[in-house]
Amino acid sequence: MKRIKILLLESMVFMLIVPGMIEAQPLEKAKDSFKAGYKLYFKSNFEGAAKEFRKAIELNPVNEEYHFFLAKSLHKQKLSAQAIDELRYAIGIKPAYLEAHLLLGDIYFEGENWTEAEKSYLKVIELNSKNFDANFKLGQVYIKIKSVDKAITYLKQAKEFNGDEPYVSFYLGQAYLEKEEISLAVSAFDTAIRLQSNNPLFYYWRGNAFFAAGDYRDPNDYNWRSVIDYQQTIEFGLSTPYVYFMLGNTLLNRAFYCLTVNRNTDSLDLLERSIVKYQDVIALEPSASNAYNNLGLAYYYLGRWDEAIVAYRKAIDLEPVVAFFHDNLADVYYKKAEFNEAIAQWKLIQELDPSYMGSDVYFPTAQKPIKEKLREAQRRK
Repeated sequence: MKRIKILLLESMVFMLIVPGMIEAQPLEKAKDSFKAGYKLYFKSNFEGAAKEFRKAIELNPVNEEYHFFLAKSLHKQKLSAQAIDELRYAIGIKPAYLEAHLLLGDIYFEGENWTEAEKSYLKVIELNSKNFDANFKLGQVYIKIKSVDKAITYLKQAKEFNGDEPYVSFYLGQAYLEKEEISLAVSAFDTAIRLQSNNPLFYYWRGNAFFAAGDYRDPNDYNWRSVIDYQQTIEFGLSTPYVYFMLGNTLLNRAFYCLTVNRNTDSLDLLERSIVKYQDVIALEPSASNAYNNLGLAYYYLGRWDEAIVAYRKAIDLEPVVAFFHDNLADVYYKKAEFNEAIAQWKLIQELDPSYMGSDVYFPTAQKPIKEKLREAQRRK
């Protein structure tokens, strides 16, 4: 009888222990798969890591870390939609999972989904107001959506948390430039350059700030700094059509300024230099209609009218509905006393854009309204 009781007791103990063992085994296996995935992830084997993380999730679907690292692996494989799903799972398990909200914001940022990126970064800041990455990225989001004051607020906070990050000052400069607060923009770009003196982007944008301030109209040649920054941009390896175009623009506008103050020799030299830069743009980007237009302007003020006509015609071929291309072409025809051709272009402008008031390009002389130009050409033909 005693032997039977002992057997029954052992059987009950076995029944109590075995279910616990069965339940513990999947969790331990899940940990093993996660560890294996973790090692593969940091060896940059993201596909292999994802497989291991999926195994861990199958065994333990309510561990937020497993979903998070699967999302990281998927993100590295550029599988953004799947990564977002996994991050949503992780956040569903742990709503205050800061790293998951941050990565979610980064994925939306990369996909230019600014609305969702903003929500994610704001959640990170709600969880930790001093998080540098969220403040920094949120500032960039607000630049993208033209909420410039908000951009400045968050970028300033980011700068407080990490003042040695040059791109914080760089984006602050962009925000100030958007607000047309030129001196603050220049100061921010100066800081970025001080922190990283060989970054061509910083020189390019500081050049844009000087150009926006109209530095090409400064009587002191040493204050004409935009040209130096654009040249520096090219020297540091950023030689894109945009850079050459802006360098051409500052040379062209300086030439126009020199014409207004009777520095004719300087003006001729600058016009020739601008032509070279617009030709550089066209070599890199043959469809750059504005480069052809500005090339035409340089030829026009050099008195090379036939070349100006060819350049303007090319600009018009590329973008036939731009009113000021036709206006500039008409000016050349008028200058050549080809009044019928000039009249045809000005009448076309009235059809294309009845509200056209003239180009925003800086000219050495005031531009007349289209109606006045038409009357003069009709009188002289």
